[in-house]
Amino acid sequence: MTHDDDPSANIDSHLEDDGRRWVLTLYVIGGGSLSSSSAIAAIRRICNTELAGRVVLEIIDIHKHPETLEADHVLAVPTLIKRLPPPLRRVVGDLSDVAILRAALDLDPDPSPPLAPSERTRPRESDGRWS
Repeated sequence: MTHDDDPSANIDSHLEDDGRRWVLTLYVIGGGSLSSSSAIAAIRRICNTELAGRVVLEIIDIHKHPETLEADHVLAVPTLIKRLPPPLRRVVGDLSDVAILRAALDLDPDPSPPLAPSERTRPRESDGRWS
């Protein structure tokens, strides 16, 4: 197998060499599905901020590539598959929760300090909704 035929060689060629890398596949429904759009935004946010230079993210529209569903045993969308680092993990359903994504990707808990009571959002007096 030549270097060009080896998919892992292509992955390695554009990642920073810091010892850890992530290879992720996200299955979505194209065309603006709310759950798929939220999943794409959340995973891209993590990839661009915390995994920058160490991640390969493949986003697959199941309408354009239905043949890939069976190979990866995808039964529902959105589905995120973490291939590297081991162990292989799948997250299915609502991927907008960053804490769940961080745990699935083996990232440290959110480093942001908790909000002080004065910084938390409070219900509005008029209608009881959160502001």
